[in-house]
Parts: sequence; structure tokens; C-alpha cells
Amino acid sequence: MNILIVEDNPTNRKLLHVTLAGEGHEVFEAGDGEEALAALAEQRADAIISDILMPNMDGYRLCYEIRRHTDWRNLPFIFYTATYTSPSDEKLALDLGADAYLRKPASTGAILETLHEVLQRTECARPKYQLTETDVLKEYSERLVVKLEAQNIKLETRTKELEQEVAERKRVEETNRKLQAQLHLSQKMDALGTLAGGVAHDFNNLIPAIIGNAELAMADLPSGHPVLKKLSEIVKAGARARDLVNRILTFSRQRPQERRVLKLQPVVEEALQLLRVALPAMIEIRTDFQADVPTVLADATQIHQIVMNLGINASHAMNKNGCLEVRLETIAVDAALARSSAELHEGTYVRLTVSDNGCGMDRSTLARIFEPFFTTKLPGQGTGLGLAVVHGIMMDHDGAITVDSKPGEGTAFQLYFPVVQSGVPKTPIPAPEIRRGSGQRILFVDDEAPLVYLVTESLKFLGYHVSGFTRPEEALEALRAAPGNFDFMITDLSMPVMPGPVLARQALQIRPDLPIVIATGYIRPEDIERARHIGVRDLILKPSTVLELSETMHRLLGASQTERPNGKDPVT
Repeated sequence: MNILIVEDNPTNRKLLHVTLAGEGHEVFEAGDGEEALAALAEQRADAIISDILMPNMDGYRLCYEIRRHTDWRNLPFIFYTATYTSPSDEKLALDLGADAYLRKPASTGAILETLHEVLQRTECARPKYQLTETDVLKEYSERLVVKLEAQNIKLETRTKELEQEVAERKRVEETNRKLQAQLHLSQKMDALGTLAGGVAHDFNNLIPAIIGNAELAMADLPSGHPVLKKLSEIVKAGARARDLVNRILTFSRQRPQERRVLKLQPVVEEALQLLRVALPAMIEIRTDFQADVPTVLADATQIHQIVMNLGINASHAMNKNGCLEVRLETIAVDAALARSSAELHEGTYVRLTVSDNGCGMDRSTLARIFEPFFTTKLPGQGTGLGLAVVHGIMMDHDGAITVDSKPGEGTAFQLYFPVVQSGVPKTPIPAPEIRRGSGQRILFVDDEAPLVYLVTESLKFLGYHVSGFTRPEEALEALRAAPGNFDFMITDLSMPVMPGPVLARQALQIRPDLPIVIATGYIRPEDIERARHIGVRDLILKPSTVLELSETMHRLLGASQTERPNGKDPVT
């Protein structure tokens, strides 16, 4: 039998072709109703299997034309459709004179069985065309309207879905952009932190020599001497330089912390009292502190620094006239909020918000505000370290910082501190005083000659006996010659030829019970671990003033004495 397949989908047409050819039928094809009529004019067909929804001329119209044609009106006609599948669609197909109606996908058996049954019918048993052309157009139009409405609904639904997908994709892309920017900033801060740490180390070798020598000179002069004023200015300048180095170490996350479990409100209130003095009178400070805010693990001094830095920045942004708002609250960070910062995770936080109604910032400025030494202020009005320090502090506190700002609408900084559930310990603050030694014998080693001179003179001034060396091998020779002549050893960490840890290890081989402390310009976690492994008692920051040196020596020697029986050195 010659079977004409009318189907616009090449895949469906191929599958049907293979099915029928496999049963021994001769098959020829058309892509729509117009092609089918043209094919019938050239080639005889014994049956037609046609889709309904097709371009140019659909299956309904093709069946109508077939039944009107004198030569083809008795051709067996089977509809095979996946779109027009309702009972009313089937009724119209049969009213147009179709012999059978199949819904896709039909099994091979169902297709062949239907074709066989239709081919076996006598001419008298075939359905007759029952509709006038007016009826056909009416029925066809109704079907078309129904299908168009259904397709419109599907299209509208899909359009909404696509809009949601596009919006979600844009949101994800924006989140990824922010996270990439934060990652880039973090990597840049790490690189700059490493560089800054090295620079700070070198400055920490110079600043104590400046301050300490000035203090020693002041101690040698009588009260009222005209040089005292000049020396005092040197000490003040050195203190400012030391503070600048500490700020560099803070943003580079290489300054030791004193984090304790505490409530933020009293710390923030204390900082605001100091800030009030520093701000112009025309700036109003408003506070909104939520009751019963939980405790956090924080360094109170660094919280002071955060409030001061943000408050002074806000003052400049408001041109010394405006409102500074400080809010403290508990917040549960969900997945959506956590996406606002790479450092923010789901959980409970205490959020400190510092906002102003100043000039605000554009996106290009926002992208760089945490970069060290970046500033929009005029030369001489800022170092560009304020926000870099704040960022470094928040990273050290395992927290996060986000910023909202638009030009002309002000700026709001949100700082997130992880909540810790614990009591707040009370720590008494001792009054500062110079603590003097009682003749203890100190071995001091540093490759910087000015620092060796300063520490030697300072320790003598404080009542210690000191042997100072700039060459570690000479210090070892002195120790080897008289192991019992020293009660304590202090060595620099970074020295050429023989670094502090190597010197300490060799010194402990000569005198295993000798208390040794390593001093450095900045402390890294890996240095602490290495020092402990060697057997060093402590790793400390180099003192900058005589007062700091006296406190450090008192603490270290006190700890050393408690570790010895009866406080005496067993080596004589």
C-alpha cells in the first residue's frame, strides 16, 4: 500500500516512515497540507496519515480539501496529533470525514492496527463528509481561538517564568560580582598586609630607639632645663609614629589582640563619649541600643578605634554639620543576608550600625574604601588608613562589614560580631607605674645597634645588669663562657645569619633552664608555634617606652621566678 505521511516535524515523520516501511508499505511524505495536495497530484496514495497543527495548511483544512475532491474523497484518512487532543477536537476531525483519530504518542501496534482496520473498510462504510464550508470555518475558527488562548496562557506563564529566571540570574550575577570584589579586596589586603608587616617591623626597630633615648635624656636633665621641652616633642612625635605603625599592623592583621567576652553597649557608649569631644558641636549623636544584646568576643580597645574612625569619617562626610546615628541590635543572619558579604555566615550576630546623613559615595568610591592609603580627603587631612583599620579589626573578630551609600543620601556601615554565650569577666586595670628590677642579669641580643644601646641603657636605668650584643655568635660565646652569669635572655626574632629561634635553640643546649623570650616588631601565629616548639618562654612585641619595658620585664621575670623552685636559679 502507498501511504502518504503529512507531518511538519522531521523526527516524527521519520519514525512513522520507518514503522510503516517495516510492514512493507510504500511511504512518501509531505511537510504540510499544501505539500500533501501537490504530492497527491503526482503520486497515488492508498491512505493518508496526517498531523493537525502544521504551517501553511493544517490537517483540518487538508481533510476538508480531500473530502471535497472528486478523485480523493474516498481516501482513508487518519489524524495523528499531539496538540488537538480534546473531545471537541476529535469530533471536528470525524465530522470533517476522517476515518480515525489517534493521539500522540501511540504505540506501533495501535498505529498499524488502526491503519489495517481503516484499509479494510468498504467504500460504503467510510464516513461521509457532513459539514458545509460555513460550518467548517466556524468550527475551525472556534478551535483555533481555543488553541490560541491556550497557547497565550502558556506563553504568558513561560514569560513570567523567564522574567523570574532572568531576575534570579541577575541577582546571582550581582552577588557573585560582590563576592568576587570582596575576594579581590581580601587578596589585596593580604598582600599589602604582608608588605606592611615587614615595613612595620623595621619601624618598630627605629621608633623605640627614638622614644627611649629621648626619655633617658629627659631623666638625666634637671627639672626646668630648656632642652626638656624639645625632648618632650620628640617623644610625642615618636608616639604618633608608633600609633601609625600600630594602625598599619591592625589593618594587616598582625597586631596581637586582647579579645574578651564582653557586652558591646558599654564599650560603644564609652567610645562615643570620647568621640563627642572630638566632633564639632553642630553634629548630633543619636543612639538606639536594643535591650539585652548578647555578649561577643572582642577587643575593647579596637572597638573604640572602630567607633572613633567611623565617627570622624562621618563628620567629614557631613561637613561638620549633621546627625550621626549609632544602633546596636541582635540579628539572625539568614542565607539571603549572608550573601551580602563573603565573611558573613548564617547565625546570630550583634550588629553595630554607624550611619550619617552626609554626602554619600558613588559606586567607584565604595569599591575602594577599604583599601589602605585610599582617601578622598585633601592632602594632609587623612592617611587613608581609617577604614582599612576597621576592616582589619572586623576580620580579626571573625566578623563582617557591609556598607550602604548613595551620593547625597548618606552612608551606613553595618558591623557584624558573632554572638558568644558566656559571662562577662571583670578585669581590673592596674595603674601605670615604672617597675624596677633588683639586679637581675639580662643577656640582650639584637642586630640593630641603636636598639641594643637603648635597651641596655634603659634596663640599667631600671635596675638590671645587662650584657648587650649585636652579633648572636658573640652572645653564645659569652653564655658558653659563663652559663650561670645570666638570669634571663631576650633576643630579636629576625636577624641575619642567625635568627632568634636558632639562637634560642643553641642557647638552650648550653643552658637548658635559661628563660628565653623572643621580641619582634610584629607577631605571626606561625612564629608563636615555632617558639613554643623550641622551648622559648614567650614571644612579645618590642616595648616602645621605658614604662612598657619596665612592665614587660616585671611580668616576664615574675613568670620566670614562679617556674623555679624557691625562685632560685639551679645553675651557679
